[in-house]
This record gives sequence, structure tokens and C-alpha cells, in this order.
Amino acid sequence: MKSILTLIFCLFSFSGVQAADVYEPIELKAVSNPQYMYDREVSVGFDYYPVGAFNKHVSLFGSYMEYFNDYYSAFFVKFGKAFELESTLKTALIESYGAKQDTFLVMNYYAKAGASYIPFYTKNIIFNNYLIHSRTFFNLNAGIVDYTYKQIPTVSFGFAQNYYLKNQHGLKFDFEYMMHLTEDRYLLNQFVVSLGYVFSWSSDAELED
Repeated sequence: MKSILTLIFCLFSFSGVQAADVYEPIELKAVSNPQYMYDREVSVGFDYYPVGAFNKHVSLFGSYMEYFNDYYSAFFVKFGKAFELESTLKTALIESYGAKQDTFLVMNYYAKAGASYIPFYTKNIIFNNYLIHSRTFFNLNAGIVDYTYKQIPTVSFGFAQNYYLKNQHGLKFDFEYMMHLTEDRYLLNQFVVSLGYVFSWSSDAELED
């Protein structure tokens, strides 16, 4: 009987030790610290607006962004000059049916500002040979778009991926959905695809090549 009690006591003691080992909180550590974390960035590039029966648009843009911390940032200005790509339908309406050029809405420029949430920092291996660091942005912004004969307020939301190629140099890919705050039924909301060159730096660090 004494042997049985001793065995039961040992089993419970062993189970308690195992439970303590299993449920003891584990401290998770990052594989490595992020390498590319900056305070500011400027970028230049182009946008493409693919929606429109009468025309599409491309634009050249420049922007300036500041980071509040590792997870939030805001671009205080983004300005773009747009150029029209006429569709064959618009050309036919003008040449064959006498439509006037100024009756069609053509984007001239835009200006906007907004904020970003940056939850992900990733490392990407390309062709099992090149390591590229990147950050993911979720963007919300508002601005003004100037068309042929009116200026229209807009709100946009989307995401972006910033790929750091070397030191402070990188490429940023953006995808946004832009909503026009107007009742003009001829003015459609837009999808916007952007690609830009990015230069980043920190105020307390020397610039690198």
C-alpha cells in the first residue's frame, strides 16, 4: 500500500512539473531587427488611371512623407500633373459627330494629403539569391482633383509596398481606390496604380550613397 501511494505521489509531482513547463510563458524574439527604418522620405513617380470610356490618364507625381513612429506615418503633400490618353470612342465622337473637346472631363492635376498605418516589415528572397527588405502601408487620404472645368474633392484608400533596394533608395508600389465627392454621373470613381522611386533618411543620421 505504501508503495502504491508513493507511486501516485511521484506521478502527480511529475505531471505538475510538466504542466509548469508547458504553460510557462515564452518570450518571443524577432529573428533580427528591421534594418531600414527612417524618419522621412521623398518620392517621384507616375500614376495610371485605367477607368474611363472617353479617356484614361497618367500623371507624374512628387510627395513628401514623415514617420511618427515605426507603425504610423503621414504624407503632408502629394502633387501630380496629369496627362490625358484619349480613347478611340472620344476621337470618333469629336471627328464624326461634332462633339466639342471641352465637353469631356480631362484631369489636369491633383493635390492630396493623408496618413498611413504600417503593420508589416518583411524580408523577401528573390530567386533564392537576393534579399530585399520591404514595408507594407495601408493608406487613407483626401484631396482635390482639377478637371477641365471644375475642381472636385476626393477621398482615397488603398495599400502600398515599399521595397528597399540599397541603403536609402527604394521603389514603392501603390494601389488605391479614389472616390469623387460629386453627383456628376459622368465622373467615375477611379482605381489608381502608382510606381515611384523613394529616397529615405533620418534627421539624426548622415545621408548615405
